[in-house]
Amino acid sequence: MDWIKQNPEKLFAILIGLVGIGVGAKNILAVTALPDEYAFSKGVVKAELPTPEIAVVDQSSAILKAPFNWDDKVVSLGSGARKMVPLFRSVTIVEKEGKLFDLADPTTVPLRPPVPNEWFQKYDVDLLFSGVLEADPDSDGYTTLDEWKAKTSPVDPGSHPPYWLKLMFVDRRQQNFSLTFAADNDPKFQINIINRGNRNPPEFVSVGDKFFMGRFTVLGYEKKEGLNPSGIKANQSILKLKDELNNSEISLLYRKEENYPTYFGEFNFTLDANQKQFYKRVGETFTLEKEPSVNYTLEAIDASGASATLKLADGSKVVLQKGALPEISETPAK
Repeated sequence: MDWIKQNPEKLFAILIGLVGIGVGAKNILAVTALPDEYAFSKGVVKAELPTPEIAVVDQSSAILKAPFNWDDKVVSLGSGARKMVPLFRSVTIVEKEGKLFDLADPTTVPLRPPVPNEWFQKYDVDLLFSGVLEADPDSDGYTTLDEWKAKTSPVDPGSHPPYWLKLMFVDRRQQNFSLTFAADNDPKFQINIINRGNRNPPEFVSVGDKFFMGRFTVLGYEKKEGLNPSGIKANQSILKLKDELNNSEISLLYRKEENYPTYFGEFNFTLDANQKQFYKRVGETFTLEKEPSVNYTLEAIDASGASATLKLADGSKVVLQKGALPEISETPAK
């Protein structure tokens, strides 16, 4: 008892240890007494392995073991011919629809008809691009096909087909005007002009003079007198004019108003936003802003308004169909 009094902490530690041993023994007995349904299965499922493809393995192994021939090759072309292909040098052979084509051979069928293969190579244009004919590599407003037809460069903006090929005749417009032989003071004559409903300043002309922007020329004068509808003696002189636009003659009776139409063509120059819509009178000469040094003349407009005829700077004439750009005809190679 004296030892307990002298060592109470040791006694407490011994008691704690005995309690721990008892709890552990109890847990061990509980685990060994678990029901059979909590037991783990010891069975293992055997996996089925696929049958190895021995033939494929053998074939691949044979290819890897075989020596590789680094010599040039001969290939069969789509034309039926055979061609040596150097191993270490690039050649112009392409595949299309499972056939090989030698682009260096001028007899090879065009891959982008109707343009020959060598033309694309000349200008370094990618003929393997499916939309190459409709493309515009130099951004001058003309397609690759347009440039080929005109025999111009598709990669040089300064080389292009004529600008009038982008000029569209939109419609025919009509404006009426009238002429009146208003005063007979031979050798001077007064002609009054009403244009688009507006009265222009009178023109004072003599025989041989031109007036109204050069459209009319005074050819002659015939002095006459006669009775008017009221039976009164009156001046019935006639002034003879030439309509330079229509190459026709006109007779103006004194004090009688004569009506005439003026026809204008409405045009659209599709390459220039500043000339998307402009009007030119029949017989008028004009220029396009992109080439101010080149003159065009509107020669005539069809009576139905279906077409307009242009006179070009070289004197040749072209017909523009209403609502359509001119077709570019293929220029023979020089």
